[in-house]
Amino acid sequence: MQPIEFGKILKGGSEGETTLPQVREFSAKAGRQVVKDYVALPALTSLSPATYKSTLMANVVANVLRNIWANAVIFCGHFPDGAEKFTKTEG
Repeated sequence: MQPIEFGKILKGGSEGETTLPQVREFSAKAGRQVVKDYVALPALTSLSPATYKSTLMANVVANVLRNIWANAVIFCGHFPDGAEKFTKTEG
């Protein structure tokens, strides 16, 4: 999703025409993942002693924790301009 420039869709023209397929591709991929995580797998586990709700909540918690972890790792590896940086002698 990061390389998609959504503003180009509103501009139209050739830029919008190249961006729209990227948006459709992302939407299809995200839709499949949402159905898998929040519909199919919880429904499948409801056939076992686990319940639909317990699997659904486990998937939600796992996705939230994964996003927090990924954000922390990416931010720590890429300091934005203006962030204070200290050397070993200053630390």
